[in-house]
Amino acid sequence: MSALKTIITLLLVVSGVLEIQYLVRPEWDIVNQRKADLAIVQQTLDQTKDLGRRYDELDARYQQISPNDIARITDFLPPKPDIGDLLIDVDTLVANAGLKLDSISFDEGAGKVNAVSASAPPATEANAAGELIESFGFSFKTSGNYEAFQKLLASLENNLRLVDITKVTLGIGSEDSDHYQFNVEAKTYYQKKNVF
Repeated sequence: MSALKTIITLLLVVSGVLEIQYLVRPEWDIVNQRKADLAIVQQTLDQTKDLGRRYDELDARYQQISPNDIARITDFLPPKPDIGDLLIDVDTLVANAGLKLDSISFDEGAGKVNAVSASAPPATEANAAGELIESFGFSFKTSGNYEAFQKLLASLENNLRLVDITKVTLGIGSEDSDHYQFNVEAKTYYQKKNVF
């Protein structure tokens, strides 16, 4: 009888080991995998909460911007090319400088302009502006004396709307040595995505 007890004990031990190996162990591995998945989900949830908190901070900062400042920003960087306003601005600046505006033209694709920094990688801070800002070119011809033209350049420099002069050519407009014709090529910018 003691041999039978020993055999039964051995069979029970072996069946216990096999049960642990083939039944309990796979379930244990599944539980461990679920714990790892839960840790990943918790990490993602924490990141989402951080992003929500960051969004709330940025929204609070945005709400603190005065309507006057937003208006100035949209004048500086309009939400669309706004060719009509640019035409009025240039005409006014030229007239205030004491010059005559002979002609003005805008690049053919002024409504569908090129991105300022489309070649930069998309995930960098340096490229953030390139994703939000586009430019278009324009040119105008004006005539008058050189001092008035210098005044025009100073006015363009101090104008609220951002304008980059890319090329200036000078021609003699008449036999009067104080009268010149100025051909100006420039570009201006606008918001690709309406930020304000």
